[in-house]
Amino acid sequence: MRQLRISLTFVILMAAVATPRLAAADFFSDVALRVFLGFRLFNDDSALGDRPPGGTAISNSAVLGIRAEYGLTRWLAVEGEVPATVTDSRDGLANLLVLDPRMHMRASIPGLAGGRVKPLMVLGLGVPIVLSDNQTGLESDVTGSWYSGVGVAFEPKPDSLAVRFDARLDVLAARGDPLLTPEFQFLVTVYRAEPDRWTRRQARLDELERGPAPPADRDADGVPDDQDKCPDRPEDKDRFEDNDGCPDIDNDRDLVLDVADKCPKERESLNGFKDQDGCSDVLPQDLIDLEGVVGIQFASGTAKMVGTSFKILRDTAKVLAKYPSVRLEVGGHTDNVGDEGDNQLLSQDRAQAVVGFLVSQGIDNLRLRAVGYGPFNPIADNDTPAGRQKNRRVEFQVIKPKLPKLNQQ
Repeated sequence: MRQLRISLTFVILMAAVATPRLAAADFFSDVALRVFLGFRLFNDDSALGDRPPGGTAISNSAVLGIRAEYGLTRWLAVEGEVPATVTDSRDGLANLLVLDPRMHMRASIPGLAGGRVKPLMVLGLGVPIVLSDNQTGLESDVTGSWYSGVGVAFEPKPDSLAVRFDARLDVLAARGDPLLTPEFQFLVTVYRAEPDRWTRRQARLDELERGPAPPADRDADGVPDDQDKCPDRPEDKDRFEDNDGCPDIDNDRDLVLDVADKCPKERESLNGFKDQDGCSDVLPQDLIDLEGVVGIQFASGTAKMVGTSFKILRDTAKVLAKYPSVRLEVGGHTDNVGDEGDNQLLSQDRAQAVVGFLVSQGIDNLRLRAVGYGPFNPIADNDTPAGRQKNRRVEFQVIKPKLPKLNQQ
């Protein structure tokens, strides 16, 4: 019983190691489930399965089981297994089901042979259980065990079939002297190799950094050829019909075509508000009030909005609907706690969640831009809890055109 208590304590501690990870939204997507087959050699001296004097031991038999794997790092993982063996006693008097729930740490060496070969070793504890249909021949029983093992996984390439081989040495209580006795298991797992979450995260960061591939643009005016009415004449970027790809005329050099300029002798004040009318104007007060830090709240570590966030965004949508020419940048920011890459992705997801809600309120997504700044633009001291709370924020900014330098001659 002392060995059983030690085994149960170890299993609980191993589960506690993984518990903090449960807070992550994508935890279950990072848990890999595998089915394995194998063969188990039972020892005649094993104390598993109480039996009368002279009774026989458990017959060797095939194993079928399921394994859950969760990577803590690229080389260290926690694994839980439940192998099952349908067998009988060696005298044939009892039919048996042997279950062996167990948990272990797995250390592996990734990257050998171009990442195709991964040697591994495991160390853990289990709780072997035998269920018998004939208590007079061999009784149902439960005990504890510890085990170690070595193996190797072959993963030819991502998204292909892979195979893993394990050899295990189990140590159980023995009958009499010595106190312990060994048993052996040989396991084979066939599965589909998939990139780990570190590889997936880096691929996503690379994709964000690259951005989308630019479309074909023969005259290099920024208007794709399939939308360019003048594909061989570059657009003059005068802020009037710039999407048609054709050059225009602008006498007051405010980038509004004179034929559409309501104030052709007065330069447009480019502030993101009515920039297409050619007149000097000021940003309305409700748009000024819209800019800056807004009180959008999220569940910790996620992009799920909570609290008064929805009322704030509904009010924001009403203001944007009032000024259909205004474009808005939604900037997501975090504190500096945790991994910089994770924080950048979280801030991007939160900004995108805000944009998605505004679009659901009828705002054209072409008027909105989501930008994740991560921890790189703090407004307070990250060394204090109050400062970090201020840095975890969403900011609105009316998008103002960035103009090229004009030739004044």
